[in-house]
Amino acid sequence: LCVLLGSSAGEAASLRRLASELSMRWVRTRAVAWGSGALVEHNEVPQPPQPGAGVEGEVWPRPLVSPPLQVATIEPRDGKHTGTLLYLHPFAAGVAQFLAHEDMYAMDGIRMVLPQAPRLPGKQPGGWPAVLSWYDMVPESEEPTGGLAGLEEIERRLREVLEIEAGALGEAGAGRLAVGGLGQGGSLALHVALRSPTPLAGVVVIDSPLLECTPSIGPRQLTAHCFFTDDGDGRTPSASRRRSSVERLRPHHDVTSLVFDSEGLSCSPGGRRVVARTEANWLQMACKVILPRAAPGPA
Repeated sequence: LCVLLGSSAGEAASLRRLASELSMRWVRTRAVAWGSGALVEHNEVPQPPQPGAGVEGEVWPRPLVSPPLQVATIEPRDGKHTGTLLYLHPFAAGVAQFLAHEDMYAMDGIRMVLPQAPRLPGKQPGGWPAVLSWYDMVPESEEPTGGLAGLEEIERRLREVLEIEAGALGEAGAGRLAVGGLGQGGSLALHVALRSPTPLAGVVVIDSPLLECTPSIGPRQLTAHCFFTDDGDGRTPSASRRRSSVERLRPHHDVTSLVFDSEGLSCSPGGRRVVARTEANWLQMACKVILPRAAPGPA
């Protein structure tokens, strides 16, 4: 809720214009208040100015700027920050599951950065009207609606987080920065790593296929660890996409692909997911290779 305050009733008109501007930028403005203390509900539907109105050269509507992503962290177990893993949670999940098992996920030398996906409106696969999701997905598919264009905004917001983390690591910080994720989060992590203008140390994903709109060649050879769970006979659509992803990546990158049985899986509202202990062990295994200068201790 945004309440605008002014010193006199004469400012009401300017406050209303400001309220309209905020509404166009997706800020909920319910009321305008001024010196009398009275509250006036702001129910107007904002209208763009007429052609030629406003500041010369101004573009209307102005671009909408999304707020920074909410981020949680798990600090290095030994208190020495020498590398960072930015890790993206799966569809319909969140970061609370990692914080609840912080002791399992904590690694020596490695700071684990956990952004939370936005809660997207509109019907998503699975029937939820609004759910934590990194991008709108095509029904019955993990592909983004609109292809590459459907990932531009979330990719930009994640790069902001990466820039901050690289700066915290100092000189050549990007070389000690890895990305990863589970499910939908892992697919986005691959996309970000392969399109990053600054080469990253590597990527670790779990049950995450490469999206069709993601290029298989990045700014340099990438060290990638891809963990997959065995879904039976290997002939399901997910198994086919998994094989195709590895085949697309392997000619250009250093890819380690490991398949495990489904014993370490649990069920969640967003589908199958790896139990915390198994996921933590896999991340530690990968980080020993991807971030050797920040090698974690034994699980």
